Amino acid sequence: MKSVFGKLLPFLSVFCLSFLVFTASAFAQDLDDVTISGKVVDTNNLPIVGATVTATLIETQVERTVTTNEDGRYRFVELQPGTYAVKSTSQGFGIQEKTNLVTIAGQNVQLNFSLSPAGVTAEQTITIEEDSSPVDTTRTVVGGTVTQREIEELPNNTRSPLDFVFTLGRRSGRTAFRP
Repeated sequence: MKSVFGKLLPFLSVFCLSFLVFTASAFAQDLDDVTISGKVVDTNNLPIVGATVTATLIETQVERTVTTNEDGRYRFVELQPGTYAVKSTSQGFGIQEKTNLVTIAGQNVQLNFSLSPAGVTAEQTITIEEDSSPVDTTRTVVGGTVTQREIEELPNNTRSPLDFVFTLGRRSGRTAFRP
């Protein structure tokens, strides 16, 4: 006769293993996501509450929209890496748009807007072409996006997916300790 613990052990082990796998995959996805955040202010550097900020992934035309909080701050999380156009609008103010914002995996982009009052009869649109550096100085994670072409051209004799991980940091998996 088996004990209760003996009967539950297989179920508990499967549950624990499943939990670890799903947790690890969720954490790994976070390293690939892009975050765009910032502040929307007026020409007097006062926060604009309730401004609408829209981020559009240019390759797919997928849009995400957020509204600024009481401090004029906004935040987009879990965005795909790629090229974005980010636009800020608010009632009584002109539109400001920043285009060609190139992002890479794991990057945190700080993007602030300063909106000018709109004219009585016309709406003002300001377009700024961003040529931001793809280097994120706010994170210490080594990572990157490997394109399909780079994967096909990589020499890989073992056919192990882990060999591709070591190519992102441009280091081998071995380290030597030298006193």
